Amino acid sequence: MKTVTIEDIQTNDAVEIEILYKGKRKSFPSIVREFVEDAVLVDPIMMGGKAVGFPDELKMRLSVVIKGTPFVWNDPKIRLVKYAGKMYHMVSIPGEGNYVNRRQAFRQYVGEEMPITVTRQGGERDVLTVLVKDLSETGVGIVSDVLMNVEDSIRLRISDAGYLMSINAVIVRIQEDKDNRDRIYGCQFTEKVPKLSQYIMQIQRDKLRASRTV
Repeated sequence: MKTVTIEDIQTNDAVEIEILYKGKRKSFPSIVREFVEDAVLVDPIMMGGKAVGFPDELKMRLSVVIKGTPFVWNDPKIRLVKYAGKMYHMVSIPGEGNYVNRRQAFRQYVGEEMPITVTRQGGERDVLTVLVKDLSETGVGIVSDVLMNVEDSIRLRISDAGYLMSINAVIVRIQEDKDNRDRIYGCQFTEKVPKLSQYIMQIQRDKLRASRTV
């Protein structure tokens, strides 16, 4: 299945709106609640107690995981509406959503410390606690002040929200953090973990609930 339509989306599906603004990407998770013609109504996305605005000139896309596979609609139109007495963001997505290949998988912000085992190319091993910056079905971004190298292998251990997983990955890029001595390591998973997509959706839901209590 390479394409889908709005008819393939179901009520209570987790979705993610990703925007590109001033060269930076930001993601907003939400949940599908209703359908109106070629649009989905999702829980309103709030920041600081106010609904987020999405001007048409922003570069945006909507992602939905359908039967374990991620799909995207590019350039959706998003506006705040009132429907049946409740407020929603209405996301208009005419046409088809396209399959997202591994390199295009969406990254979910995590911001939690987790343990890893790093195996260096010479065989030396270290157990570290790193900050997991973001996570997708294909890779993870971690932050650490410990020097590692491209092609070093890591094993990430996730024990959170009722999920217990160990995932192998390899470091594919390194970015210096100009504000401090930390480095941001981009890692690509070398195996597929079936429960990972469920865990990512759980993070989305948890962060959505947390944003509503602010």
